[in-house]
Amino acid sequence: MTERQTKLEELLAHQQQMLDDLNSVVTGLRRELDMANLEQVKLKRTVARLVEYYESAEGAADEKPPHY
Repeated sequence: MTERQTKLEELLAHQQQMLDDLNSVVTGLRRELDMANLEQVKLKRTVARLVEYYESAEGAADEKPPHY
């Protein structure tokens, strides 16, 4: 094998390793993004429930008690 072929094979091996490393990073980031999106959905639901609760509580506070 020539020196040039050896260098090309080494370069290819390094590039393959770099590609594998980058793929691992992207996969990990995707997993984190999915978890963050799920948490955001949960938080939005919680906020919506709290807003609904407080809006209904405000309406009840404006009403006079039945004994008036």
